[in-house]
Amino acid sequence: MSMKQLVLRTVLTALAIASPRCAFAQKASLCTEQEDFLFTCTLESKKIVSACAEVDAAQNGYKSIVYRYGAKDAIELSIPKAPTDFRTAIRVSEWTNKQSSKLTEDDRYLRFLNGRYSYLAYTSTGDNFDIAGLALFDGAKLVKNEKCQPDSFDSPMLSFNELLNLGVREERAAGEKRFWKAIAPPGSAVLRHPSEMRSK
Repeated sequence: MSMKQLVLRTVLTALAIASPRCAFAQKASLCTEQEDFLFTCTLESKKIVSACAEVDAAQNGYKSIVYRYGAKDAIELSIPKAPTDFRTAIRVSEWTNKQSSKLTEDDRYLRFLNGRYSYLAYTSTGDNFDIAGLALFDGAKLVKNEKCQPDSFDSPMLSFNELLNLGVREERAAGEKRFWKAIAPPGSAVLRHPSEMRSK
């Protein structure tokens, strides 16, 4: 390969990596152009799961939050049916475990209620793991737990307090412990000392 061909290939590769279209493909979302996403990921099944929020400029916050699952051209599930009803359909959990001054683990989820079913979009980051996924529960029973594809998860999610200020409800302690027990990775601190880890 000539030097000219090598330079051309390098430039084309760099353009492909920097391309907004390429970046968007990695962080695919089911949100519209008018919505912000609180999280999004492409699951192992290649389905997309996103939580989308529409800005309420007058109130300096969000007027709707909706969970969507499926593909861009075929959304299979949307919760709640009326996105402005998000305060009754979402529960939030956030745990932080600190050792000395070093942050060693962060665990959070948004749980979307749909009758007897719950859809938990979660992320858990520790010293030896960094995972994100979607867990389906039938009541208290874990039905399915599917991980996000590598590098597909993105979450500029609102902080715990911001969500509470919007009227989203904090998960009750009993439910929180039950859900984390089903989905937290082995060795997760969230299973050991929950009373020391809640971050407000």
